[in-house]
Amino acid sequence: VDQAYWAATLIGRLAPTAGKADDVLARQLEEHVALSVRERSAWALGEIGTAAALRALEKRRQIEQDDEVRGEIADAIGAAAEQGKSTPS
Repeated sequence: VDQAYWAATLIGRLAPTAGKADDVLARQLEEHVALSVRERSAWALGEIGTAAALRALEKRRQIEQDDEVRGEIADAIGAAAEQGKSTPS
């Protein structure tokens, strides 16, 4: 859990150059059992802000059961929009 959490954190901090990581983060957002990893993956996807990243966030927002993870997803989508990043299509 710790490794996945910190990997997502570092990828998010490298957001401008981390677009290729959005598939890995999307998979973590969908599949990881740890809530903290799903939350951090959502944050990192918002930081990356590609259309693919935002599609992954929108997809997960529809089915996520945990309120805190859903909140992080909403925050990530909002932050990406405020920064003028891509919108999902």
